Amino acid sequence: MKEIFLKMKRQFAGKWTGEGFAKFPTIDSTAYTEELEFIPDEDKDAIFYRQKTWYKNGTHKSGHTVFWDTGFIVLKEDKIFLNSSQAGGRMESLELAEYGENTFTFNSFAILNDPKSIISQRVFTIPGESLHYELNMAIHGADFQNHLKADLKKENTFSKSVKRAIVTSHAAFPLARYSQAIISDNTIYVSAQLGQNMSTGEIITNNIEAETAQVMENIKAILAEAGANFNNVVKMSIFLKDMQNYEKMNRVYGAYVTEPYPARETIEVSALPKNVNIEIAAIAVK
Repeated sequence: MKEIFLKMKRQFAGKWTGEGFAKFPTIDSTAYTEELEFIPDEDKDAIFYRQKTWYKNGTHKSGHTVFWDTGFIVLKEDKIFLNSSQAGGRMESLELAEYGENTFTFNSFAILNDPKSIISQRVFTIPGESLHYELNMAIHGADFQNHLKADLKKENTFSKSVKRAIVTSHAAFPLARYSQAIISDNTIYVSAQLGQNMSTGEIITNNIEAETAQVMENIKAILAEAGANFNNVVKMSIFLKDMQNYEKMNRVYGAYVTEPYPARETIEVSALPKNVNIEIAAIAVK
């Protein structure tokens, strides 16, 4: 479940805006404008979010706010919860019930300060830079049905000076004060990786082919966490302790990259951390 939560942090992050439609026995059917913003906490298993819904311009209540909603998505005891509080006092707690590659469904288990609705469901579908959001509800005497739905697009809210760290448990942890990778303005800077197998904790040093493969796997995992892959890589820097290993390294390296190949330099160095034989750094653009 930790990996699912990290995936949500990556996919949800940012501000999403667009238009939707509201339909339910308790309210008038109308078009509306929707804004959702998710702010991941880089140090904790939490995502703060806020939602604003208001009547679309040209409707009978043009520009008037329908409701505000704020809350958190948190990972706790190997479960993912969504807790929300709406303007007016309505509160609900939901648990992630279903998830796939791009869809996350939360079902409610507690609703407070709402005498009408008895159950609710929130569904987020995020295939890339778009988000389809649905809120389904049931009230006393009515079947479970759609309440709100919206199609949103992600806004580019990050300036070139803003940076954020990429963290994954599938690659070697930093040995000093640096990040596995930094993403800034859609450019991903991957720190030089060594051949540590995160499943066993072993640092490979006795076979240059296996060591190179593990280094590339670690880079692959970091790129994936940033929403990229080797096709996004534009530059790689290779540091070898012995240039006699160049040909063996190059054969393994070649299995991970395709044309047009990234720009590259290969440099022989006198020593590397943990007495490894190779480190590789990468730069990628989403």
